[in-house]
Amino acid sequence: MERKAVFLDIDGTLTEPGTNEPPESAAEAVRQARECGHYVSLCTGRSYGMLLPLLRYGFDGVIASAGGYVECQGQVIYDCPMTETQREMAMRVLAECGVFCTAECKGGTFMDEGAAEYLRSGPAAGDSEYLRWREMIGKVFNIRPMKEYRGEPVYKIVIMSPSLEQLKKPEKLLGETFQFSVQEADAYGIVHGELINRMFDKGRAIARVCSHLGIPLSDAIAFGDSVNDKEMLEKKFGALYQAFQFGAPPHAGMAPGVDRMIMLLREEENIIYAARFHPGGWECGLSEMDLLDRFKTIRASWHYE
Repeated sequence: MERKAVFLDIDGTLTEPGTNEPPESAAEAVRQARECGHYVSLCTGRSYGMLLPLLRYGFDGVIASAGGYVECQGQVIYDCPMTETQREMAMRVLAECGVFCTAECKGGTFMDEGAAEYLRSGPAAGDSEYLRWREMIGKVFNIRPMKEYRGEPVYKIVIMSPSLEQLKKPEKLLGETFQFSVQEADAYGIVHGELINRMFDKGRAIARVCSHLGIPLSDAIAFGDSVNDKEMLEKKFGALYQAFQFGAPPHAGMAPGVDRMIMLLREEENIIYAARFHPGGWECGLSEMDLLDRFKTIRASWHYE
């Protein structure tokens, strides 16, 4: 098999959102892919500092800040923070419109002091579970107050807006320079998103890495689940990405997962040999006959419309 380049988003793909611990199944998939000679890289919207705990799992490279910072086998091949003028204008316009900012630098992340107060006294004030989760995120990623910011280069600005309406003016004034990657409002009407420099995105970062390694883009495999993965998936699977916007094709509820990725990378003819509970897969366990019997039992329970 030709050498592949594998790019993994973190939150919601490699790990549970807001955590730094991938499940053992995902860590094992990374190990096996690298043992087979494939290049495996993180590809995330997180800043470089936020993903440091994950580097111990042995990745070959890093695409951080949604493509603004790229390392390949220990070498920095792209580094594009905002200019000071861009940062100052973006922060000023957002503040004037009542939008809270979090500035992501390579070595630290800094949040508007007013953001925490808004969460405590705003529409989510009565939801202690929601507030605890937000507090946990701040601790996991060591998010510090904006007053500690000392002028470090900023790669990306994360935004929290009380409403979509308050983002209309910023998008009009800043849209030529920044892409507004915005999620739907949460249960409390709060809108979360990111300002990403139009100089880069995850898709172009993948192309840069493949060019650096001499691996055709057709031999890249990308996994992502969020709004800032759009360009990454369009770059690799443009036609398929467009098709999926109109709904997934019939797939019997079985979409490709980690087992399928291992099967392909190990050149196995059947996913049974990549299953974590198969003797030839990740862990010793059930025999092949046991697995086939289990599959027959499950298949017998299927109903077709």
